[in-house]
Amino acid sequence: MEIGVIKISDILKIIGGRIKQFRKSKKLSQEELAFMASVDPTHLGRVERGESNCSIEMLDKLLKA
Repeated sequence: MEIGVIKISDILKIIGGRIKQFRKSKKLSQEELAFMASVDPTHLGRVERGESNCSIEMLDKLLKA
């Protein structure tokens, strides 16, 4: 599925990269952020690499961690 000329896979990579930047700005490992946000660390890693979708609920948990 594509939106205009932007592929969904590109959007996932952009979102994942922003999550990674956020995590690193807080000086947290994936495991630490995952624990604080009550999400699976493996899933967080896939989201950061743009390999998996991230729900709005998960984004909210990450931002509140």
